[in-house]
Amino acid sequence: MTSWGAAESNRPSETGTQLDLPAVLDEGWADLSSFPTSEALRAEAFYRQIRQQDPLLLQSQSTAIRDIRLRTGFEAVDIGSFGLRLNLRSSDLDLGISCARAQWDGLTSKLLPGFRLLGEHATRFSNSRLALASEYENVQVDLSVLSPPDFEKACRMHRHIAAAMSLTERIAYTWVKHLLNRAEALDEYERWKCVPYFRFCLDFRPSRTVRTRPVD
Repeated sequence: MTSWGAAESNRPSETGTQLDLPAVLDEGWADLSSFPTSEALRAEAFYRQIRQQDPLLLQSQSTAIRDIRLRTGFEAVDIGSFGLRLNLRSSDLDLGISCARAQWDGLTSKLLPGFRLLGEHATRFSNSRLALASEYENVQVDLSVLSPPDFEKACRMHRHIAAAMSLTERIAYTWVKHLLNRAEALDEYERWKCVPYFRFCLDFRPSRTVRTRPVD
């Protein structure tokens, strides 16, 4: 796990990039037009490669949504990085459903077996979500069961980012995300995942990601 100030060997010049990653992180945003030309070309090529996976991921996502609907009667929607086209090759598909908290146990029983119950986790909205995971066509699918207010807020923010973020912004953001992931800079990577929410959603207030209910 990397922290940029922890050791000289972790300086960004050794991550295979010409970008000053600490400066990018301090700025809280990445501007493709400010990249060195060769770096911008690498970022664009990388993004094109990632997008070649879209048909496969869309197929897996469709299968998962259909299965969840048949099992539970609930309609799952994409609330993650793939829906925003900000995913990496290693990214999971993140789906969410709206369900009143009183119904969570009954919903879980319909998804097991098939899904693994990961427990109850804090959300970005200072409440909690029920987290489950499964695999469809060799693609990891994470399912968040959210209260109706949290679900509505998650979908609204997702739509807002999708509408506001330009292609060049997606390319630059995804390239920095890739560099942090490759450098195993876990803390910085987790913070970077929140950057589009901070930039485009003025009411975004992240909460600490903690497990509030263990898996049985």
